[in-house]
Amino acid sequence: MIQTNTQYMSDPARAERVIRRFMNVTLGEMKQMQTRNYTGYLTNKLILTEGLSEKKLQNMPYLELACLIASVGGKPWYDGYDHDSRARQMMYYQCLAGILRDGRRRSIPVRLFMALPLHAFYACLDRICGAGHPSLQSVQVYSCYKDSYTVGDFVNEKIKLLNQAWQPVKSLTVYEGVIKTAYRDLGILLVDSFHTTFSQQICAADICNKYSFSFEEEGIIHPMFYPADDENELPL
Repeated sequence: MIQTNTQYMSDPARAERVIRRFMNVTLGEMKQMQTRNYTGYLTNKLILTEGLSEKKLQNMPYLELACLIASVGGKPWYDGYDHDSRARQMMYYQCLAGILRDGRRRSIPVRLFMALPLHAFYACLDRICGAGHPSLQSVQVYSCYKDSYTVGDFVNEKIKLLNQAWQPVKSLTVYEGVIKTAYRDLGILLVDSFHTTFSQQICAADICNKYSFSFEEEGIIHPMFYPADDENELPL
C-alpha cells in the first residue's frame, strides 16, 4: 500500500525523530541558513540583558532558544523606548518564522520539520508530555485544519499576514487584531508548544547560567588585571 506524504510524515516514531532532530538545530546553524540577520536581532538584547556569551550561544539548540524567548514577555528589563517586552517577544516570533522559511531550502532538519503535518506535531508533543498536559489545549486551537496542513503551511500563512499592508477600506482596529493574532499564533507554535512540553526539564535561569559570559572561558584578560600605564596609577 502506497502512503501519502501526510501518512508517511504522520507516523508517530518518524514525527518524533523529526521534531527531536529539529530541536537540536543550533543557533550557529540557523545563522548559516538565514537571508537576513534574524539571529543577530534575537541575540543582541539577550546577550546584553542576561550577560550571555555570543561565542557559547552558537551552540544553543532551538529548544533552549525557544524556552529563553518564552521568558522574555512581561519582563520590564526587555522594554524599549517605544515598546514593551511583549512587543519585543512578538518580533522574536517573526524572526524564528523567517529563519524557518529560509532554512526550508538550506537545512534538512528544518525542511522535514516544516513538512510535518500540524496534527502530527501536536500529537507527538502530547505523547512526550503525557495526557492532561497543558499542551493539549493548543491542539484544540488547530483542530479546524485538515490533516495535510503542515507546520510550513501554517508558518507561511502567518508570514503572509504579517507582510500584508493596511488597506484604507479596512478598520485599523481590525487590521491591528489580525496582525497581533498572527504574531500570537506563531508564538504558540514555535515557542510556547516547546516551552510547555519541556518546561519540567529546562528553564530560562538554567539556560542563562549555561551560556553566561566568562572572561576566562572567552580567553580574555579581565580589565582589572591589565597593567596600569603608570606604576603609581591604580588600574580601572
